[in-house]
Amino acid sequence: MGIVVGIITLLVVLGAIFVLTQQNTRQTGDVALRAERLLMRIVTPTGKGDIGEPTWFGLTIRKLAHIAEFGALGLAAGVVSAHLLGTGPIPWATSSGLCFVASFADELHKHFVPGRHFDAQDMVLDAAGYLPATTLVALIALLLS
Repeated sequence: MGIVVGIITLLVVLGAIFVLTQQNTRQTGDVALRAERLLMRIVTPTGKGDIGEPTWFGLTIRKLAHIAEFGALGLAAGVVSAHLLGTGPIPWATSSGLCFVASFADELHKHFVPGRHFDAQDMVLDAAGYLPATTLVALIALLLS
């Protein structure tokens, strides 16, 4: 049962990344603005703040989303790899490699979306999400084995 849930989760996350990438720059800006407003309501008592300003280490919500999206992908890929391949470096490398390929495909996809472009910095942010996630899953799998 766990492997089925893992595969479904992996496919849902990949689908969500594809849908978000398919959006043009105006649409992604609108989504980022709504997310930023929601976060401001959560983290500040008044719900007000500097919308559109860098939020964390000079990164906007739009850029930070890469870490979150690919972190979720890394968790799902790590769980599936651990179920199928067990523990050790092979499942970790497999799940991390899958995430790298997805990150590259995501950036390549942007090249064909009007107003968007391939951005290597986004791949670094993607890795900042999936590498800790795949490593965490691999360590937990090792501890539980």
